[in-house]
Amino acid sequence: MNVSAYRGCLFSANSIDDRLSHVFRIRKKIFVDHYSWDIPHDDETEIDQFDHANAIYGLLCHKNQPFGVFRAIRCDRRYLAKSLFPELATKHKFPSDPRHWEISRFGVLPSAAYKRLNSQMLYAFMFRFALEVNARSLVAMTDRNHERLLSLFGISTIRYGPSRNDLCTCKDKLPLEVVAGEIPMDSQTSPKANQLLNLATMMEIEDVASIFRPTSLSA
Repeated sequence: MNVSAYRGCLFSANSIDDRLSHVFRIRKKIFVDHYSWDIPHDDETEIDQFDHANAIYGLLCHKNQPFGVFRAIRCDRRYLAKSLFPELATKHKFPSDPRHWEISRFGVLPSAAYKRLNSQMLYAFMFRFALEVNARSLVAMTDRNHERLLSLFGISTIRYGPSRNDLCTCKDKLPLEVVAGEIPMDSQTSPKANQLLNLATMMEIEDVASIFRPTSLSA
């Protein structure tokens, strides 16, 4: 695997260049155009109320072509799953301290070649982010298909409650079956998860120092 062909960028909502625009355009192509999620958008971009000043974005490129994205919000801030879907956490509470980070709007362009490999590299990029911020866990609300993909990649998860199919909708499609939970970072010990962690440490990441300086992570 040629890891050197992949490059990740981490930046804040205050970014003044075109990277944030890339993120919002890619999200529109993935979640609205491809998956038909019933979420706010315009003709070119998908932006919601959680794209606020405390959000950090990941943009992954292959040979300088952007194809993968995620959004990260520290869990002592206002974040999507806890704010909009508290009913998913019936067994364990959504965390609310800075050792946990929510990952949302995670996906790769459906038109990208080698989609499974690119998905694997995006997970590695997400793990790299977790290592940079010393995250105790990564929190997410996801659909069951994505949960199964996590299992295929050897990623251990903990559910906060049972899945439900009455909370999220897709236009002209069956409702999404969604579940909330976390990826506990100290439990990622499977061979496949270790492979992702190894890839994460080898990946070239831009702007880490500027995003994760101490003042950026202050309460």
